[in-house]
Amino acid sequence: MEDAEPIDAFLEYEGGTLAVDNEMMSGECTSGELLIQTLEKGAPVVVAELREGPVTTRGRREEKDAWRAIVGPKEELIAMAVEGGREAVMSLVESWERKELQRVVNQMQEGKDGGKEGEEFFYVQSYEGLFREIGLLLVGNKQPTEVSIKAREEAERYVLRGGHLFRREEGAMLRRVVCGRSRQVNVIQAMHDGLAGGHRSSKGTLAKITPIYYWPGMAGMVAIYCQTCLICQERSSVRVFEPLRPTRVLVSGHLVHLDLAVMPVSTDGYRYILDERDNLSGFEEAVALKKKTGRSVADWIEDFYLRHPFVRRFIADNGTEFINQEVLGMLKRLCVPIKLIEPYHPEANAPVERGHRTLKNTIAKLAADHLGNWPRYLKQAVFAENMTPKRTTGCIPAELWYGREIDFPVEALVPTWNRLDDDPQMTTEELIEARSQQILKNEEVVEDIASRVLDSRMRDKARWDQIKNVRKEPLQVGEMVLLRNSALESTWSGQLGRRFKGPYRVAKRGGLKTFELEDLDGTGLKGPFPGQRLIRFLNRDPAEQWLQEAEDKETEEPQAKD
Repeated sequence: MEDAEPIDAFLEYEGGTLAVDNEMMSGECTSGELLIQTLEKGAPVVVAELREGPVTTRGRREEKDAWRAIVGPKEELIAMAVEGGREAVMSLVESWERKELQRVVNQMQEGKDGGKEGEEFFYVQSYEGLFREIGLLLVGNKQPTEVSIKAREEAERYVLRGGHLFRREEGAMLRRVVCGRSRQVNVIQAMHDGLAGGHRSSKGTLAKITPIYYWPGMAGMVAIYCQTCLICQERSSVRVFEPLRPTRVLVSGHLVHLDLAVMPVSTDGYRYILDERDNLSGFEEAVALKKKTGRSVADWIEDFYLRHPFVRRFIADNGTEFINQEVLGMLKRLCVPIKLIEPYHPEANAPVERGHRTLKNTIAKLAADHLGNWPRYLKQAVFAENMTPKRTTGCIPAELWYGREIDFPVEALVPTWNRLDDDPQMTTEELIEARSQQILKNEEVVEDIASRVLDSRMRDKARWDQIKNVRKEPLQVGEMVLLRNSALESTWSGQLGRRFKGPYRVAKRGGLKTFELEDLDGTGLKGPFPGQRLIRFLNRDPAEQWLQEAEDKETEEPQAKD
């Protein structure tokens, strides 16, 4: 130890140049090995080299910076080398090397992740047409001059993420662009038929798709897909009405409507009201019935006709009270025709159907304290109905029906001109002339009233066509339709059933608003059926065509590559 340099040589060190030998200058010598090899040379050499100044190498700048960041102040290293020797320095260096290795690994991982985030890629096979051009332009595989003008103009509205194309709009979340008919149909199917679908309407389905997906013509595809869904059509609540065709009647008694109304059971056991109403004048007659047998109905119709033999035609619904041998045989014997309307089509019997509400309301008011005796007030309600001017005619129904002026009961107490006695000095010829003038005047009045009624019904038709969902194009023979299950609407147990049955095919047209149907195998259905119970059946031809086009396209692409 006598030849060794004094310890003060370390303590007096204030910085110098440490010359590194050739072995330590090799490219394989790391910063940690530099310190170890220097210490292994012994204290004299260390002191001699430390006095030469700071370390200088011809290595990379990154390695030099890493050395300074890890080793730290040289004074601390020198002190540790003197006090602890080689083992202490080696332990510290190993610790530094582990930290440096971890730092390098972290930097490499961060660089790798950063490269993934910064690197743009594009799933070309998932897109087509304009969107493929935009994607290739954004990813850099094509220059702006290599794509269409529209692609260059639209490119700024799209971004790439995860290899997919997204459309950005101000104030909204980016929407994934979906290409290919099959994939688009899959999205619609999931949003309509799937777990989150619930077979909602086209508007509801579109509201779920629009915020997250985009493709041109999406709204039209969603509407067609939802409208052609068989389950949705069978449970549809839509009602389609046939256009009204007002009836022109020139005289009273030309067309008389018949119907049977159900009433609460009276104390005497009466359950029904059988009534008739004239189409032009609105004149009404009615009778209470305990049972709606064919014999009781036939007897009353016969009595009415024999008192009013100018009735030309009856019209009634398809109830069993009218479709029976007693009624049809009696009318055939009297040579009076009867027209039976289609089932579930009350509009064809509208005059008497609407009159039921007014008649029942009048009876309820008259029998307010004796509702169980409502048959007792039936004749009074009918009399009041016949003595009240109608909105459409502006005349009293009884006057139009009988063709003469009607006296009100109150005129017996407060006489009016009609109550004054005829001039006893008039001769027979004068009376006949006066009667002739009265008849002529009645004919003019009836003609004017017939025109007035037709005008009123035409206005009602225009209002009906605006308010109701009227069929724009008539049904044609050969078209496929669904038939409304009207019997289901009046039952609680059928609330979850199918509102429409079918599909069926229109076999032929029965009348202006009636049709005969047949099954798809040609088996005829017992009908006819009114047009308002039918809706057009929309099949899945458009959706199936989309899928077929996509399948054909997928088949053609591999062949083109070969």
